[in-house]
This record gives sequence, C-alpha cells and structure tokens, in this order.
Amino acid sequence: AGPRKPKQPPVEPLPEGTVLLTLDASSTAIGWAVFVDGRIRAADVIQAAPKSWKSRRRIFHNTQAAAELIDRYGVTRVAMEYQSHMKAAGSPHVTGLATLGQAQGYLLAVLEERHPDLTIETISEREWTRRKGRFGNVAKKTRAEEVKAAVPEYRDAIERNSKADGGMDVADAIGIGLWRLGVIE
Repeated sequence: AGPRKPKQPPVEPLPEGTVLLTLDASSTAIGWAVFVDGRIRAADVIQAAPKSWKSRRRIFHNTQAAAELIDRYGVTRVAMEYQSHMKAAGSPHVTGLATLGQAQGYLLAVLEERHPDLTIETISEREWTRRKGRFGNVAKKTRAEEVKAAVPEYRDAIERNSKADGGMDVADAIGIGLWRLGVIE
C-alpha cells in the first residue's frame, strides 16, 4: 500500500489585510459574504426583481450588482463557487445547470474584465461540501442551519427577515468563506 501522505491543509492561508468576497451564484440570486482579516463584515443576497425577468436579464442584473461589491468593500480577493457535476441526462436539472453555468461563467468574465489584477479563485461545490467535518457532506438545508448556529451575523439577519435567504445562498457564501479561511475543514 505504501506510506500515507501527510494531511495537507485545504488551501493556503491568506495574507494579513485580505478582504475576501465569497460568492454563491445561481441564475436567480447571488449569495455573498465579505471577510476582513478572517472575520465576517457583511453578507447578503442579490436577487433580481421581478421574478418574471428572463434568466439572461436576471444574470446581467445580479452580476453587475456583485461586481460593485468589490469597490464598495475594497475587496482584494474573490472566492466563488462553481458547479462541478451534473445530474443524469434527462433530469429536470440539466437545463437549469446549463443556465447556472451561464450565470457563473458570465460573473467570472465580468469580474476578471473589470478587475484584471484581482485574484479570483474558483472553488468547486464538491470541494468544500463533500468532505468530513463541519458543514461537510450534508444537505444544503442542514449546512444552512449549521451556519446559522455558528455565525451570529447570519442568524441575526435571518431572524430579522426569515425570507432573506430562502435559497440558502448567503449561508453557502459564508460557508465557502469559512472553508477558504480554514475555519472549517
């Protein structure tokens, strides 16, 4: 079998002074969180209204709003989730995943064009959710409950407005940030 490799940290530590923006983007909403020196500073969800808008219009609106967060918070690094797998062909999710790919690809392209010197990391959904440990290998709703219990800022926001994160996108943006910062394995 050979010798076991030592366990490696999931990602390299971020330099002091990093302002990290984490994004969980879909075709209907973008959950986001800003971390300054490893502490959460702000988190919310961007949603296009009205829901009658076609997906391309929603994607455009949401992407423009997400790009503005970089200047608003002085972001120095972005970590965004991308979908890393598809369900079986014929599944009702296949069309939705194609639209999701458009939304995530457009967001990445706009961020890179507007901020060419910004470090943008793409993190697969499986990379940060399909593992052992807190928030790992559990249903999205369970992950959101774990984030709610662990992050007072998120819990307070949800208690003020129970519909604020119906798709649990903010919870995932916070989870991505906590994983990227090494707070959770």
